Parts: sequence; structure tokens; C-alpha cells
Amino acid sequence: MLIFPEENTKGGINVSEIFNKLKISGFPSSEFSFSLLILSYFVDWLKFTSEFFVFMRRMKNMEIPVILDEVGINDTVTLIICNLSRQKKETYVIPRLKDFIARWYGDFLNNKTESIDLILFLSSIYVRHEDYQEISEKMVNKFIYYLLRGNVSGELLVNLINLKVKYELRERKGHPYPIQKVRKFLRTIY
Repeated sequence: MLIFPEENTKGGINVSEIFNKLKISGFPSSEFSFSLLILSYFVDWLKFTSEFFVFMRRMKNMEIPVILDEVGINDTVTLIICNLSRQKKETYVIPRLKDFIARWYGDFLNNKTESIDLILFLSSIYVRHEDYQEISEKMVNKFIYYLLRGNVSGELLVNLINLKVKYELRERKGHPYPIQKVRKFLRTIY
């Protein structure tokens, strides 16, 4: 359980350490975005730190969902996100966390990739420039909400990419920063 004192604060969590571990330079700090960031950090910890998981992964014939069950992440595990700011008090329930981890982190857990492709992709479409940051953060947060629920919003994805392209063409003239892991993201959708 993580409790954050105010919106857009990280409650004493060393976010730069998380960014370094996940190999990203920035990520939104809104409720769903930060929850996904912490979930990704947990999956990274699970892969490299949990002795039982490391042992189970060595068993070539075991699939990720089976290993997750053995570690205690079964079909009943649910992510609960509570927003207790002064303006609103909201609780979101994200069921079937095991399915989400197996789908979006499976290649990482199977050592097919060295980093978490989902986080790299989302980090690269998030625009941190002051003129675009607020709208980008809101759209990424909403996109992640749908993603955690098992859906990919095509409309939001198009809007995020359009915002990113608009920013890259207007502000970074001649030095665009590419969107990372697009193919992997699109392959995982299907």
C-alpha cells in the first residue's frame, strides 16, 4: 500500500531511483501513471530480486502465468488505486492484475527484453515541455487507466501521438526524440 500526501507529490519515494532502474527519463505523476510506474518497479524487483521467481524462471517449461501463481500473484489479485485529495475522494479497482502482468511484462520476465517495453513506450509519448505537459499528463493518465482495465483507447493513442508529433515539429526542430517500442506495443495489443 502506498499513500501519497498530496496530488503530484510522491510521498518520499525516490522517483529518480525508479526512473534509473526502469531506464526512463520521466513519467507523469498522476494516480494511474504513478500506479503503473510502481507496478513496473515491482515487476522489475520480482524478476531480479525474488529468489523464488528467479528459480522458477530457470525452469524452461514453466509459463509466466504459472510462475506468477506460484509467487502468489493469482487471478484474485486486484490493484486498488485511491485518490484522497482535498477536492475528490475516489477509489478505482483494477481486477485481474495477473493477466495484465503476463500480457504487458511477459517478454521482460522471460528475458526476451532487457527493459520494460510498456514503460519505455509510454515514457516516450509523454511530453514534458511546460506548454504541453498538463494536457499530455492528463491524456497519458487516462490512457493508462483504460490500459489497466484491459482496453486500449485508439482515440487517446492517436491524440497522444499527434500531440507528441506536434511538439517534436514545433519545439525540437531538427532534433526529434523518437517514440520507443512502438512495434512491440502494437504487437502486444493483438
